[in-house]
Amino acid sequence: MLLTCGASAGLAAAFNAPFAGVLFSLEELHKDFSTDVLLSTMAASITGDFISRMVYGLGPVFDFSSVAPLALGQYWMVLLLGVALGLVGAFYNFCIGKVQDLYSYIPGQFLRTLLPFLLAGILMTVYPAVLGGGHSLVELVSEDQLIQSLVFLFVMKFIFSILSFGSGVPGGIFLPLLVLGAVVGSICSQAFQLVGFEALPQTFVILGMAGLFAAIVRAPVTGIILISEMSGSFSHLLSLSLVALTAYITADLLHSKPVYDILLGRLLRRQGICMEEAREKVLIEVPVSHSAAICGTPLRELNWLGEALIVAIRRHDQELIPHGDTVLQAGDVLVLLCDEAKSHPLYEAIAVHCKT
Repeated sequence: MLLTCGASAGLAAAFNAPFAGVLFSLEELHKDFSTDVLLSTMAASITGDFISRMVYGLGPVFDFSSVAPLALGQYWMVLLLGVALGLVGAFYNFCIGKVQDLYSYIPGQFLRTLLPFLLAGILMTVYPAVLGGGHSLVELVSEDQLIQSLVFLFVMKFIFSILSFGSGVPGGIFLPLLVLGAVVGSICSQAFQLVGFEALPQTFVILGMAGLFAAIVRAPVTGIILISEMSGSFSHLLSLSLVALTAYITADLLHSKPVYDILLGRLLRRQGICMEEAREKVLIEVPVSHSAAICGTPLRELNWLGEALIVAIRRHDQELIPHGDTVLQAGDVLVLLCDEAKSHPLYEAIAVHCKT
């Protein structure tokens, strides 16, 4: 819980995005909704954001509040942008694994760190735009730029980000991938303008950040709220939702794993830990609806639970100890314990037997 609260507070303080900090904890870290986690992370996120604003001020990270939302007739461009971002996100995650494989052939952490260090020194002399946090870079690509320079900037930023991350000295992944998304959005904006369509770079920069976040991290709701809070406006919520969903589906169809799952798997394999053994157990609270098929059924007849266990039944204001003769009633809340790795088929079974 402390780790979850720390991650929530850190994200909120870094990006002035308290709601995104809470959603990241629920969507990415726990991958489940829990009242205890919600309240704890809300307290940590709000506290971290409050202290950050006391020091740095109340303004959003990027001031795009005056940018007008897209017209509904332009949403086909959002779909195309989402597909492009999904492809870029899947390629980014693929490159993360491959570059880490290449770095494993270099003996010693010092030598692995030396390569991005020397590359940063060279880039500082010949192309300093790709260095730094990337805040100024997002503002730069929000203006009209030559598409050739934007493509070159993307390639250099992509390579430098991958080489840095693969060496084990990433310096963070959130802002670099947001910058990459902004550049992709600006490139698509310029491409649409070249073929005669109106496409404001600032709007596509906002959409690009949310879409690439959804494709790489695979946390679309967090990405939508994060960019809304960072840009200081919720007027783009519909287009952000569409681009995040499209990018997510595109990356999923390509069977690209989320970046944090990739990194966790590699870390556990280096430590000799089986991925299945490392999965935590999760508690799932399942309300029994009035039209559910299991109403009036004793627990012994529930044959769809698999390896999940019913650890408690909450009925009104009482908590029952479950046994085989306990008959389920509408309004009961089942508390199930299961392996996180096997929770997906359980959710599907719950939707069939408890919701309808």
